[in-house]
Amino acid sequence: MEGASREVLVELKDAKIELIVGDALKILPSLPSNTYHLVVLDPPYLVTEAPNVKDEYHEALKTNIDWEFLLKQIYRVMTQDSVLVFFGHLVTFMELGSIIKSAGFRYVIDIVWVKPHPVNFLMSKSKPLSQHETITVWRKGKMRYNWQEALERGTPYSKALVSSIYKAEPRAVVNNGYRYMTDVIFAPNKPTMKKEERTKHPTQKPLSLVEQLVKAFSFKGDNVLDPFAGSGTTLVACARTSRNALGIEINEEYAEIIRSRVKNTQLSLDSVLETSF
Repeated sequence: MEGASREVLVELKDAKIELIVGDALKILPSLPSNTYHLVVLDPPYLVTEAPNVKDEYHEALKTNIDWEFLLKQIYRVMTQDSVLVFFGHLVTFMELGSIIKSAGFRYVIDIVWVKPHPVNFLMSKSKPLSQHETITVWRKGKMRYNWQEALERGTPYSKALVSSIYKAEPRAVVNNGYRYMTDVIFAPNKPTMKKEERTKHPTQKPLSLVEQLVKAFSFKGDNVLDPFAGSGTTLVACARTSRNALGIEINEEYAEIIRSRVKNTQLSLDSVLETSF
């Protein structure tokens, strides 16, 4: 494991959250096969080729990935029936689609993350501002979808459903306030996150988004892997939803952010338990 050690950040009653500080491409081959039910993949991309990227963010954003090797290793460590959730943009999947398929994955669906605040203002006079991101979902073996935990809260209603085609009495429809998950998720991006959630990591994903993905594509007690853990949002989401999780992060500064966030999550969960008795 190239000298990297597996660090237990928190061990809850129903979840263990672990971190390895090191290079995912070197660490993945040492992980056991057939272990993870869900992999959340949010790797760095070629954004440093864009102008005006601050020096302090180059390490977090630079790309030097052997995609074929990475995806084959991820496929190997996943269980027979498991899910890969892959963040990116359309051009990413146009370029990597054949590599993802050749690793053994089968496409399931696109999910669109709609952001309340547009980005890329430096390019505003060259093209429309960007206000969404694509997340593709892939399966290994049979699809696992936890539709019950994926249900989203809405406003309860009751109404009479009348057919526009058939002769039939109106049918009463009652909804208790839950909605089936769709392929569009509205969630804050960095500028609109709550101040206490925001970290220094430049491409931090919102907890509400990642938690929804974790609940939808895994089950309580499952093992979740995030090879590019960043600010640790996947690990926090797993701690909050009773999943075991392993994060890999190469940057020690971001690893320290992960430790702090997971610890604060544990304190928050402990506080909830104490007040419930």
